[in-house]
Amino acid sequence: MSSPKYFDRTFLLRSAGFFLLLSMALSFFHPASLNLFSSAGAVVTVAGLFLNIKHTLLFHRDETLEWKYNTHKGAFRFGTNQLNDKQKDEINEVLRDEKFGVTLMVVGTLIWAYGTYLIMAIKSIF
Repeated sequence: MSSPKYFDRTFLLRSAGFFLLLSMALSFFHPASLNLFSSAGAVVTVAGLFLNIKHTLLFHRDETLEWKYNTHKGAFRFGTNQLNDKQKDEINEVLRDEKFGVTLMVVGTLIWAYGTYLIMAIKSIF
């Protein structure tokens, strides 16, 4: 099973580690960013979320639509070889829900952690 780069364990660990170290350094040396390190925990959370998604959700898997439908229905290899339009619509809705759900979790976590910094940056511009 091949997955996109953002599901690779090594990539996620290195990225989260780099971001944590960078956030820690900025917290030490920049007085306006004292909470930046604790907010960086959101990046670690998102990395963990991606590692769990890698094995539980279907949208990123490099498999046929029939395989995804049969897996979703619990039929696996005993399922259908050809999908009718209703089945295609059903599995495409499931895949869309998975993508939107992951997007909402990631965006929500990042806003929760860094929303204040975004507002402060916008205020300083205007």
